[in-house]
Amino acid sequence: MHRIMLFRLGTKDVHLPKLFGAFLMLAAAIMMIQSLTGMFDSWENVKAVHACIDAANTGTASIHDCQTMAYYGFNILLRANQYRLTDMQIAAGLLPKVANVFFWVGAFIVGLVLYRSWKILIPIEESITNIKTPKWKKKR
Repeated sequence: MHRIMLFRLGTKDVHLPKLFGAFLMLAAAIMMIQSLTGMFDSWENVKAVHACIDAANTGTASIHDCQTMAYYGFNILLRANQYRLTDMQIAAGLLPKVANVFFWVGAFIVGLVLYRSWKILIPIEESITNIKTPKWKKKR
């Protein structure tokens, strides 16, 4: 025998899921804007490090300044004989910021789902098995 129990979260007067969804959407929107600015700032840091390395190759800047800029910009260590950022270094600098943006977009969608539902019904399945009780025989 299977029964489905439905628990109701939120009532007609108080819409806790809607309130929680609104707060989650607001927080996710703010964090998404912050992540987007960090992502564009990282791209500007990549371009600045490229320009610094080009200047170091021509002798107008030192490679130490470029190493410091790359390390503090997005935690990338430059070698002294490196003439360009590699694709892996660029990806290591940019992908965490892009992943952070996608995380907050997902949190915004979860908040939107909670906001759009005025009640949440959680189905829980329960299995009941009938166990036959053994008949005890009296010993004589």
